[in-house]
Amino acid sequence: TVSTAAVHPSELPSDQTMLLGDAVPDFEAESTDGPLSLYDHLGSGWGLLSSHVCAFHPVCTSELASLQFLLPEFTKREVKVIALCADAVEPLKKWLPDVVKKAKGGNEAAVAFPIVADKEREVAMRLGLIAADAPLDEAGMPLMSRTILVVDPDRRVRLTMTYPTCTGRNYAEVLRVVDSLQLAARAAVATPAGWNVGEKVYDKVLLLPVVKDDAAKKMFPKGVVTAEMPSGGRYMRWVKP
Repeated sequence: TVSTAAVHPSELPSDQTMLLGDAVPDFEAESTDGPLSLYDHLGSGWGLLSSHVCAFHPVCTSELASLQFLLPEFTKREVKVIALCADAVEPLKKWLPDVVKKAKGGNEAAVAFPIVADKEREVAMRLGLIAADAPLDEAGMPLMSRTILVVDPDRRVRLTMTYPTCTGRNYAEVLRVVDSLQLAARAAVATPAGWNVGEKVYDKVLLLPVVKDDAAKKMFPKGVVTAEMPSGGRYMRWVKP
């Protein structure tokens, strides 16, 4: 069990931070939807964990409203959304109507994803969701960073994004990365800078260097287009996914 004593993150073991490819540990905690087990909730799909400073915080309110607005898009991609907040369940429940009002002008009926109550920072410390220089709250507990973890069906971390507490996150960018991750999971491709699924300007993606030309022709019968580069290198190979 992680200690709940007030402790600055610099005193935590250095292996607490979740890195790409790490297995996300299961946890059980109370949430706005009742008791929650991470693995049970995610099932066999993808997951998005989003940590937040506290209830009734203006930036956190705007972030959860943005998540709620984009939730149908994450659901289409079979991504389960879970928020994590450094408060008890009751304050979180009282906060939800404010989030609903902010979400698309109040047209949402409810916040349709669970918010884990992590007042003692047990889950946050376990997942490395506290910055090394995190300020302390009135109770002497370190504030959570604004961190996003995207987890694949094998419970492996495929994306980490950490913002300072003063900056709200862009969940549309997270959605874009999820599209790229899920595409890459199906084929040996990578997406270029600024790629968005469905945009004509980016209707092609890049082949990974490990794929040989002969194999690429079999994998992508629609054709492989190799761009001419000043260096003479043949590494910019475009295919339609």
